[in-house]
Amino acid sequence: LASPRTELFWQRNSKLFVYMSFFLLLIIAAMFIISLRALAIQRKLDQMKSEFINNMTHEIKTPLSTISLACEMLRDETISQDSASRQNFIGIINDENQRMRVLVETILQSAKMSNKNFRINPKDVDVHRIIEKVTQSFALTLSNRNGKLETRLEADPSVIVADELHLTNLVYNLIDNGIKYSTDAPDITVSTAIVNGMFELRVSDHGIGISKEDQKHVFEKFYRVSTGNVHNVKGFGIGLNYVAQVVKLHQGHITLESELGQGSTFIITLPLQ
Repeated sequence: LASPRTELFWQRNSKLFVYMSFFLLLIIAAMFIISLRALAIQRKLDQMKSEFINNMTHEIKTPLSTISLACEMLRDETISQDSASRQNFIGIINDENQRMRVLVETILQSAKMSNKNFRINPKDVDVHRIIEKVTQSFALTLSNRNGKLETRLEADPSVIVADELHLTNLVYNLIDNGIKYSTDAPDITVSTAIVNGMFELRVSDHGIGISKEDQKHVFEKFYRVSTGNVHNVKGFGIGLNYVAQVVKLHQGHITLESELGQGSTFIITLPLQ
């Protein structure tokens, strides 16, 4: 039998033991919930990684197959002797090579940007010249899809202090994105203007548009809008994240205006100096 002193001890401290037991249960429950969340995040990351690898593989295989086919056609004597056909296939090879270069460059530069010590190489660049150069590289793609690309280059001055490589990739990614997410013939408009002392670049399309929910995540790494996840639109979910990082490194701002079925407009503002 317990002594009176022991019984008194338990009576005085019973509430303390109850509170301690309840506190321990809370800790165990919290650890269990944290573990479940960690497993869910890990599973999501694994899924995103698998989708990224699959999409990237598909993206690289497509231009390689096109280049290989064009080379085979150029080996045909009847085609190689036809100047127009030869130039057409050479143009295909050049465009697909450019596409693959930007793809690889985007992946590599996006990985580098994860480093806190990453720095851009700013200098005076003519944005209009960059836009004209990039739009020319889409001429064949647009022709094959009966699309059009209109430029309204009204910014004056058109020279800003920026990293030419990253700015070129930025323009390429935005136009490529507009073409990919246009189910009909692509209709792209690239315009520039000086607004409130800032250089403004707009890239608009008349494609499928982006839902309000997807707009919240569209600049996240590896995120693809719902239509892209069923693989009827090529992409690897890193282009818009790269664009957002480039804008941030240039101390600029990016916004998105979009409605489902009515297309999208990406608006980028960059400081002139």
